[in-house]
Amino acid sequence: IPVKFLLNPRFDLLGYFARHVRRLFAAPAFELDDLAGEFRVLFTRKPRPRISPPIPLFAVRPRTHGTESEGNLEALQRNAAAPRDFSRLIPEPVVVVVQVNEQPARALIDSGSLSDFMSARLAHQLGINVFELTKPLPVQLAVQGSRAKINFGCRARLEYQRIRSERYFDVINLLNYDLILGTPFIFQHKVTLGLNPATLVVGSPQALPIEGRQVRTLQSHSADVLDDVLEAARRELREYAAPVCKEASDSPLPPLRVINHRIPLIDPDKVYTWRPSKCPDAHRENWREKRDAYLKS
Repeated sequence: IPVKFLLNPRFDLLGYFARHVRRLFAAPAFELDDLAGEFRVLFTRKPRPRISPPIPLFAVRPRTHGTESEGNLEALQRNAAAPRDFSRLIPEPVVVVVQVNEQPARALIDSGSLSDFMSARLAHQLGINVFELTKPLPVQLAVQGSRAKINFGCRARLEYQRIRSERYFDVINLLNYDLILGTPFIFQHKVTLGLNPATLVVGSPQALPIEGRQVRTLQSHSADVLDDVLEAARRELREYAAPVCKEASDSPLPPLRVINHRIPLIDPDKVYTWRPSKCPDAHRENWREKRDAYLKS
């Protein structure tokens, strides 16, 4: 594969490989010379050498029109099984090469993304300082059931066309791209995006503030607990637990009394039986000493 093809971000590696495979392994036209010696081996009476099991070629005899006898064979038609997959034509997305901290990176221009994302792999390779977010933000895809979250962010210098600015990126695990430039990038730089043909026009090299009627606030799943809200919650909990959390004098339980009794855990008058016949003499004397010391204590 030429190097210039590999340097092209739009190079279709699978299509290139498939075209060359079809060109190299294309079946030549079938000729009668290909049957030379085959019929003699099939119908000879001599014992044939032992060979491996045959491989079927799916060859059939086509219908012939004419006065030829049935024994004549004019041609064979070889049918190869080929898979038929569903295919469709789709336009390629707009992917540009930008400079992140003076290093090239592939960026997808996505008008459906509400944030600018950076691949965790790219942040690690460029040595960008990544900081942990105070509140993780959920990533919701168009498919129901996604549970990804954004836990880290970073700031990096982005250069593309006339843009020279430092931008904030949410760090996430991306599969096919280094960056995803979403609606914040498109909005702040007044980007005009087209697909037929693929065009990207930057209207403002400076990042404009995000404000206007089309701007809304993205709330995190974790809510801020303010002091007044926290005090109201405490007051509600105290009122709810008031019937249970009472003083001892106000409760309907019997009054408290002084402890005036004892529970002996060891009874000195109790005799523990044992069988001396099963114990050796040394163990027997040791047992007696321990028993006497225990009863004295």
